Amino acid sequence: MNNIFNFKRFGRTLRHDIIGTANRAGLSMLLGPVIVLLTVALIMQIYDIVFMYGSPGENIPVYPVARFVILCITHIIMMLFMATSSFGYLTDNRNNVTQLMLPASTLEKFLSITIIYYVFTPIVIFLAGWAGDTLIALTGLGGFTGYMNPADLIGGLGNLYDMVLPYEMTPILNKVLWSFLAGYFMIASFTLLCALLFKTYKVLKTIGIYLGLNLIIGNVQTLFWGNKLMAVLNGMDAGTLDQSGQSTDIMMQGMFDFLDKSMSYGMIFSIVAFIALSVAIYYRLRTVKS
Repeated sequence: MNNIFNFKRFGRTLRHDIIGTANRAGLSMLLGPVIVLLTVALIMQIYDIVFMYGSPGENIPVYPVARFVILCITHIIMMLFMATSSFGYLTDNRNNVTQLMLPASTLEKFLSITIIYYVFTPIVIFLAGWAGDTLIALTGLGGFTGYMNPADLIGGLGNLYDMVLPYEMTPILNKVLWSFLAGYFMIASFTLLCALLFKTYKVLKTIGIYLGLNLIIGNVQTLFWGNKLMAVLNGMDAGTLDQSGQSTDIMMQGMFDFLDKSMSYGMIFSIVAFIALSVAIYYRLRTVKS
């Protein structure tokens, strides 16, 4: 067991990888989200000056929830490049000698890399974005109003649950969120695997393969779910003609059931794919040679 995993040895490996990641990609993680938010603020400021004539109180507000969505999109895009920036060197025979000579097992190297990529990198990106957004909001540039308060964001999501969605949709939205989370880790593991597999044009190859797989999986999903969805939609169209309202309720329940099942299957697929990709990453680390 000591040859497979040792806490002290794993701690040294994790510290080594964190320092290496900070040196290779730390500046990008810190400045990337700040630059994106600052660009949005400048664009909105220019828009206000040109079209709103810079009149006091007439600037178009950019609320925290909108900036948080922008930060999330920025994070997803940056994660694609961070896999290559942080760990792409492992496929370079000239630069991976230090990593290969680390006194650590494959499991320890695997856990170190995945913790940094799945946990450390997103936290740094979001903290940098939050700090940058706070500084921009203090200046009032570009209509940035309010601050990214996590409690307010969670409260806003709760209001969406209570005020906008019918009760029947709440469990489905819960599954959508969990399915999105599982899909996020699936895509992150796919991106990391590609960064460890390819030696050149890592990002372009990752995007190309991802789009190709999406096309294939989308066609397979259409074969399995297309007829069921059309049957549900046709039933809803027929149900709306019923004046009693009972048929409409049945058809709407059919739509809810369809969405619930599709989200469940999607989540299961993402979890299975994530496990398979993680196993592939582990064995790829075992086969990396100098």
